[in-house]
Amino acid sequence: MAIASAATPSPGHRVSFYDHPRHLVEDVTNFAVEGLLADEAVLLVLDPRHRAEVESALAAHGVDVDAAQERGDLAVLDAEATLDRILVDGLVDRGRLDALARDVVDGLGSAGRRVRTFGEMVAVLWERGHLAGAVELEAAWNRLLRDRPIELLCAYPVGSFAGADLSAAAAICDQHSDLVTPARYPHDARGDDPVSGEVRSHTFLPAPSAVAAVRRFVGETIRGWGGGDDVADDATLIASELATNALLHARSPFRVTLHRTDGTVRLDVEDASPTPPSQLSPGVEVTTGRGIAMVHAISQRWGTDIRADGKVVWAELAIPA
Repeated sequence: MAIASAATPSPGHRVSFYDHPRHLVEDVTNFAVEGLLADEAVLLVLDPRHRAEVESALAAHGVDVDAAQERGDLAVLDAEATLDRILVDGLVDRGRLDALARDVVDGLGSAGRRVRTFGEMVAVLWERGHLAGAVELEAAWNRLLRDRPIELLCAYPVGSFAGADLSAAAAICDQHSDLVTPARYPHDARGDDPVSGEVRSHTFLPAPSAVAAVRRFVGETIRGWGGGDDVADDATLIASELATNALLHARSPFRVTLHRTDGTVRLDVEDASPTPPSQLSPGVEVTTGRGIAMVHAISQRWGTDIRADGKVVWAELAIPA
């Protein structure tokens, strides 16, 4: 399913991907406390599974949640109940969202106060499989941010992108001005399957730290398969170049898959852009543009398969049986 993105993200619309709920609670608590200390109003729209933990963490930081809500410094809403207020037949109703903004956001932001907002409605929609709805709601938030002094933080569990539709994942990332990866992101890319399997796959976010994560994932997989250091080094170099291309040119989340067959390992890098890579011949003074030439030189075979929602660039290497 291809989901187009005509995103115009507003400044101050960040998205954080977390690898454990406790990290989400920490991030949201710090985000809220910073706002309250700066005399900003704070709006938290929380998944019911996280609300009690966040309120407890706020109390541990000295925030009297009930008193802050009574003063109008803080509002805490249930993400699922709030979705029920703004969705009609599964779609975001613009009038209902505007009414919510007037009732809650504008109320908190009276006297020109900045409203620091954290929301999990988009993550709830994504978890339900309503990918287009999540993208639509992110875009609606961008419209609200253009007219109001709001700083917005959204969050998704990083694992929710494993196996996800890459065009939808790219559309989500495109709606944000800043993307924050988990602190351990370069080190936690261990794949969705055991090393002993014949196929291993992992989805990566469009952030610079992804290249290190790809190298770790590919190197550990090849060595776990008994490919040896030489094959692992060649595979990680190819993977680095293809991952860098996905970051620089596709600008989308991408999926790296390794397939092991008799005597061969195939490396696939799938992204949401249909534009194939070009093999360039840059001059000696140029420091970029040699990636595909390196893939061509190192691999036994390589190629590009164009799909309706993107492409797969692949390369094959010999591996000991």
